[in-house]
Amino acid sequence: MYGYKFYVRDSTNNFQLIGVVPERRKNAERITDESIVNLGRIYFGINAKYLQDMFFVETVLLEPKT
Repeated sequence: MYGYKFYVRDSTNNFQLIGVVPERRKNAERITDESIVNLGRIYFGINAKYLQDMFFVETVLLEPKT
């Protein structure tokens, strides 16, 4: 399973991890950089002025074993 780690630059120009969001869309054509940033904005409530200081890194998430 893929996911995205979202980071925000703070006032001291350091990057802070704000969270991880799993990718649940099956249709790869719908996945764009803009849609991923919007997903992070919705999940974490980032307002527009911080979007320039936010970025994501695609990562592989391990599924929990049952």
